Amino acid sequence: MSSTILPFQRPVSAGEVLDTGFRLFKASLVRCLPLSLAAVVMGQLPTVYTLASGRRPSVSLDTNPADLALVIVAGLANVLLWGAILLRQRAIAYGQASTLPADLRRVLSLLVPSIAMALLSVLAIVQSLEPAGVGARSVAEC
Repeated sequence: MSSTILPFQRPVSAGEVLDTGFRLFKASLVRCLPLSLAAVVMGQLPTVYTLASGRRPSVSLDTNPADLALVIVAGLANVLLWGAILLRQRAIAYGQASTLPADLRRVLSLLVPSIAMALLSVLAIVQSLEPAGVGARSVAEC
């Protein structure tokens, strides 16, 4: 890529930020569309599996271990793919070279800290809701 989209060389207006967003979308569409498609399909795998096995998809705390494992694996694969998309768009914006294996390796190196942060965030949210009487039992009853 001959020109970079980012960083800005001067303060820009809101319209220029929007124009830059559209330029980035246009420049990254072809390189990111296959990854986006794979991420969407991966995210829908648990639902497709549930429907194919003759059950209704539902958000329930009473799920069998195979369904739970599929949801976890699909979620991790989805995070991996979306991370690769973001790294690819960043490389395009800054005019850098980017390859899919390098992007996936970088996302994998950040996956464990990201999971730990997500778990701590969920724990903090649940802990903050507990004094208000909104625990797991009342959420499940909704």
